[in-house]
Amino acid sequence: MHLIFTSCHDVTSDMLVDRMAERVIRINNDRPQDHEIQVTHDGFRITDLHGRSVTETSLRTAIIRKPSPKTNETGDEAVHSFRETSAAHGSLLQLIEHAWPEKLPISPSRIREVTKFVQLHAAKGIFEVAPWAFTTHPGRSGLPEDIVLKTLSGMPFSTGDGNTSATFIYVQPAKISELADGYPWFLQQPIQARFDLTILYVDGKMFAQKLDRSTFPGLDWRKHIGTDMDAGWNNCAVPPVLASKIQAYMRALRLRFGRLDFLVKADDLDDSMFLEVNPNGQWAWMDLKMNNGIFDAVVAFLCRPA
Repeated sequence: MHLIFTSCHDVTSDMLVDRMAERVIRINNDRPQDHEIQVTHDGFRITDLHGRSVTETSLRTAIIRKPSPKTNETGDEAVHSFRETSAAHGSLLQLIEHAWPEKLPISPSRIREVTKFVQLHAAKGIFEVAPWAFTTHPGRSGLPEDIVLKTLSGMPFSTGDGNTSATFIYVQPAKISELADGYPWFLQQPIQARFDLTILYVDGKMFAQKLDRSTFPGLDWRKHIGTDMDAGWNNCAVPPVLASKIQAYMRALRLRFGRLDFLVKADDLDDSMFLEVNPNGQWAWMDLKMNNGIFDAVVAFLCRPA
């Protein structure tokens, strides 16, 4: 039996569960009422609403997907329940990684360790990377006047009243002279590019898609998810030189899975500028019809103990 740690709003998990059917149990940290969990010094047992169970003995792989970072419920009891459930799921994942690491295709500890600074440091000498800085004093960063603002945490935020939808900081242009000192800024020199390139790396296999940046306004395609822009992504081949660099980079970070993002000017993709790697990013949108090999490769990877 396979076990997916996620939340009830993750479409990728929905598609994985549909594909894996009776082989998988899904536990959502924002829906503790949907499963029974027992963890003791002897081990663990998790049972879902369908009566299916998994223990440390019957577990084949544990899959970390996308647990919710916050709850939309209000009231002390609901918030406490969410926090305790989330802590229990996280602790159980750590227990599995400690006691049965071969059952984790994607390592939670590697996800935590491969932060943005680590990614960018490892990329130096392998990829072309635009100058960047995290600074509380933008004027001393050494970057030019015209820069782009990015978010370091990658997390949405809200006003905290429990009823306000989350707001996300997208990549946007700015000027160094307009930014206040004493505030955390993650900045990068602008990259002039024709295409966004995203490459899913699955244990040595690579699946690439590119998007013409003229098909959407602004700098960040994520702002337009759910629009006609979604259909603009096209499958493409990874040039051998770039593939070799990606292999070297993923070995340096000790990652077997991840989605890498680049900006490129030319059709041949040889001038790719590295942006980031997400060690457990969304990928199902690259294969919504499950017909280009991505789902086959990912499911095979996630279901195979290391």
